[in-house]
Amino acid sequence: RIGGQLRQRLERFCERLLEENQRLNLTAIREPAAARVLLVAESLAVLPRIDAREPKRLADLGTGGGIPGLPIAIARPTLRLTLIDATRKKLAAIERICADLEIRNVRTCWGRAERLAREKVWRERFDAVVARAVGKLPQTLAWLSGLLRPAGFGWIFQSLRALDAPQPWLEAAREHRLSLEAAYRYTLPEGHGPRLLLELRKTGPLRRTLPRL
Repeated sequence: RIGGQLRQRLERFCERLLEENQRLNLTAIREPAAARVLLVAESLAVLPRIDAREPKRLADLGTGGGIPGLPIAIARPTLRLTLIDATRKKLAAIERICADLEIRNVRTCWGRAERLAREKVWRERFDAVVARAVGKLPQTLAWLSGLLRPAGFGWIFQSLRALDAPQPWLEAAREHRLSLEAAYRYTLPEGHGPRLLLELRKTGPLRRTLPRL
């Protein structure tokens, strides 16, 4: 359940995100009601997994307009989040939203994940990594692993179709030292249907040549 104060902060986040979206294409969603479900409610679906694993540092890979990172940051203010994206303007919008809403547990990082994962300051540094709508699943797994420390956990939002033909992406997971721990199904309200959250565990250090550039 979401308390009244948290609900107000999440509602204000929706408002600010849609305001920024009028200037910059952060999301294809334009209506507040849809944003509350498809952006905020879906982002919060990972909270039970975060609470169970208790990471201290979490990266949001390809955050775009701050989804799912900013709703997570609002709901879990003691968690330190790094929101990563390759587009500076999107990160600038996130920084404005954080300033307006006084979100203090977020920092932004500009760059492409496959290159950041080759830099010592970012490579295998995070306790957890979350990704939503980043790209094809094998590619997302490679980037996620490059940022995730051994024994850390990654969560990827997917449609149920990901379970229809898992073999290609399971091969990519094994190559990048990731083990599929669970596939959690959840249903979004207001008829938006079932979704899937993949939970992966990093089983060991990544080869130096991975992820590929």
